[in-house]
Amino acid sequence: MRILQLNLNHCEAAQDLLYQTVREQHIDVAILCEQYENLDGNLWVSDVSGKAIWACNSQAIQEVNTASHSGFVWANINDVYIFSCYAYPSVTIEDFVEFVG
Repeated sequence: MRILQLNLNHCEAAQDLLYQTVREQHIDVAILCEQYENLDGNLWVSDVSGKAIWACNSQAIQEVNTASHSGFVWANINDVYIFSCYAYPSVTIEDFVEFVG
């Protein structure tokens, strides 16, 4: 399974380049932070703050997190659990401790 992790910084051009890279590099799963927009359908799962996992190349998402947590998302893709979490660098130490706790 080929996995790509990327912060798109809410940039439309960066997300367009992601689509091209996925095709050229035969990426199976993309773990994204700060995407420009979410995709529709069952190949994409995101949290409430904009972190996402994209099952590229028609990989089936078998299961996703049922609770929405800001900065945290997971998905089961082809019997592999993929987890992603992201804390903004500007978060206070108190908020970071609560996030990881």
